[in-house]
Amino acid sequence: MNLSALPGWRRGFVEACLALVGAEGSDWYQGFCKRVTAEIAPQAAHVDASGSYPRDGVAVLRESGVFGAALPVAQGGLGFGPSIASLAVETVAAACPSTAAVLMFHLQVILRLVRFGSPRQQEETLPRLVRGEWMGASAWTEASSGADKSRLTTRLHQGPQGWRLDGAKTYCTGLEGAQVVHALVAVPDAAGAPVPSFIQVTTDTPGVAIEEIYPLLGMRGSSTGTIRFDDVVATPADLVGEVGGGRRMMANSHEVCVNPGLLALGIAAASYSELLASVTGANGSMVDSTGFQHTRLTLAGLEMQLGSAYAYAAQAVRYAASDITQKNLECLRSKVQASETATALTSGAMQLVGSRAFRSGHPLERHFRDARATSLMGPCTEVVKEQVAASILEQARRGV
Repeated sequence: MNLSALPGWRRGFVEACLALVGAEGSDWYQGFCKRVTAEIAPQAAHVDASGSYPRDGVAVLRESGVFGAALPVAQGGLGFGPSIASLAVETVAAACPSTAAVLMFHLQVILRLVRFGSPRQQEETLPRLVRGEWMGASAWTEASSGADKSRLTTRLHQGPQGWRLDGAKTYCTGLEGAQVVHALVAVPDAAGAPVPSFIQVTTDTPGVAIEEIYPLLGMRGSSTGTIRFDDVVATPADLVGEVGGGRRMMANSHEVCVNPGLLALGIAAASYSELLASVTGANGSMVDSTGFQHTRLTLAGLEMQLGSAYAYAAQAVRYAASDITQKNLECLRSKVQASETATALTSGAMQLVGSRAFRSGHPLERHFRDARATSLMGPCTEVVKEQVAASILEQARRGV
C-alpha cells in the first residue's frame, strides 16, 4: 500500500495498524477499502435518514472476510492480527458510522471468545461469528446501574427448576441483526455474592426479547435498544470466562484498541474531508472561500487537532501490540481524544460552512450528530477521565 498517498494526519495511524500484517494484509486492506468506498459509503445517508439496520452494509462486511481478519488462520481467520481490526473499523466509520458500530461490537464479541471462551464456545459459536452466519452484540448497560457494575439487576440465579436469567440491558448496539449477545450480569460466586460476569445468550431463546429500538439522534442505523430476559433457561456452561470476570473482560475489550474512539476517528476524518471539499469549492456546494484568512486558519487548526487524535490512536495501536501494562487505559485515552476531536471538528466545520450545513441531510449535519454519540458510548468520556486521573495520582504518589 502506498502510504505516501495518504494525508499526513492519517498516515502514521495506518502505518501502525499495518506494521505487523505483511504484504498480504496490506493488499487485503486495499481491496477492503475499495469495497467500503463503493458499496457502504453510498448507503450512509439512507441508513441515517431511515434509521434502519444496515443489512446491505453488513453483507458487504461478511463477504469481505473482515470478521476474521484479526484471527489466526487455524481459527478460521485471515491471520492479520488485532491491529487490522482497528483499521477496518476506522475505515468503515468514515463511510457509515452506524455500520461501523455494528462491526465494532461484533468484533469485540469475537475477540472475547478467542481469549475467554470455553472450548465448546470456540468450537461451536466462534466459527459462525467469524463467517458472519451469526452476528454478535454486547449488552453492558442497565438503566439503574450507570457506570457502577457492582449493582447489576440482571441476574443469573438458581431456582427450583434450575438456572434462570432475568433482567434487562439497555443501549445494546446491533440488536436487530444479532443472533448472539454477550450480556454482563450478576452471577453468584462461591460465597453466594453476586459478581459481574459475562453470559452468552442466543436471541432465539424463549424469554429473550428485543423490547425497544431507540430513535437515536446520531448513529441512527446502529439498531441500539433494550433487550429483556424473562425466565430464560441458562446454565453455568453459558458463561464466557470465569464467574466474576466481567470487569477484566471489559478492560480486555479495550486492550486491542477496538473501541468507539475508532468510530470518532472515522467521523472526524470524513468531516474534515467534507469541509475541505466545501471551502475549496470542489464539491460544488460553495464557492472557494480559502482567500479569507479566517478560513485558512480554521482549516489549519482543525487539521492539527485531527492529526493529534490520529497520533494518539497510532500510539494506542502500538501499545496494544506490546507487553506494556495498562494498555487498556492507553486505548481509552485515545478514545477520549478522538471523541472530543470529532465533536470539536464537526462543530467547527459546520460553523465555517455556514447555515447550509445545518440543514437535515447535509453530510456535516449527520457527522455532527454521529460525533456526539461517540463521547457517550461506554465507557463515556467522564468515566475514562476519572480512570486517567486515578492513574496520574497513583504514579505521582509513587514518585513516578
